[in-house]
Amino acid sequence: MNAPRFIIITHEWRPFHGGAAVYCEELAAALRRAGGTVDVWSPHRPGSLRLRHLVPFAWQIWRRRADLTRCPVLLGSIGAHWIFMWLRPACPQLFSLLHGTELLHGGARLKRYLPRARQIFVPSAFTRSLIPAAFPVVVAPPAASSAATRPVAVTARPAGPLRILTLARLHPRKGQLDVARALATLQADVIYQIGGTGDPAILREVEQTCRAGGVAFEYLGVIPSERLAATYAQCDIFAMTSRSLPRSVEGFGISYLEAGWHGKPVVGYRTGGVAEAVRDQETGLLVDEGDLPALAQALGQLIRDPALRHRLGAAGRESAQQFSWDKTAQIFQTHCATPASK
Repeated sequence: MNAPRFIIITHEWRPFHGGAAVYCEELAAALRRAGGTVDVWSPHRPGSLRLRHLVPFAWQIWRRRADLTRCPVLLGSIGAHWIFMWLRPACPQLFSLLHGTELLHGGARLKRYLPRARQIFVPSAFTRSLIPAAFPVVVAPPAASSAATRPVAVTARPAGPLRILTLARLHPRKGQLDVARALATLQADVIYQIGGTGDPAILREVEQTCRAGGVAFEYLGVIPSERLAATYAQCDIFAMTSRSLPRSVEGFGISYLEAGWHGKPVVGYRTGGVAEAVRDQETGLLVDEGDLPALAQALGQLIRDPALRHRLGAAGRESAQQFSWDKTAQIFQTHCATPASK
């Protein structure tokens, strides 16, 4: 089967570090490895959903609308879907990648638009459950990013407190404050580390919570791609308690796979598509969303039990390596080359 040319349109792209940006970048690279030709269209200000940034992007897409009739076109982010709902350009080979949050943002309007797509791709069975059964949907799971899986020098763990790490946007959905509150009840000798950018009010509240609870806190700032793997490697436990909000949900959670790739046990909430990235009691510990006592118990269990950390981390490494962007690209190639079944 000849690998076709693809156009991927996304409002998220480097240097923005959202999940859609990682998915589109890694998918494009995998399609190219398979011999395909891939063009990625993204705005000058990636990651922004503000009209003043989306409108110029929409204008550039409209100017090149003739290209959209010549090859498969994948809408890879919520911003791309919004633009196509506005413009409604002719696009006979239109495909849709939905991560989960788009379905909450777009609501009925997006679902009315989806029949235009020949095929819909989703990262998890959870996201599939958000889409009416009549639509043609294929689950195409992500994998750990190339940046996170770069080789790092293996060194002996330095003496001192355990490091609990959250790498995520500073956003209410990512649950940094819940982790801080749970750790504050344990009175354990740990350092809570946060990497990422976003809402500074969340960072201030996390820092205040840690200070009041006697938890050492360290803000790592934005983690550049060349330091991503080393940042995962230096922690002892990865914690990301993603929450389901009215307009935002964790469709999968690539960060869980990235932590697992480095042999780190993970802790999270049993919400959205997280259970498809983390196998409870096998690669990590999942508790019900918002249950702070259960979260504290899970963190405390891992802090006190190095054998459990090792067992879950080893299983997490094995599990993360089963996910592959090349396998994901094969799914796209197969379904973009053949008509979707209605």
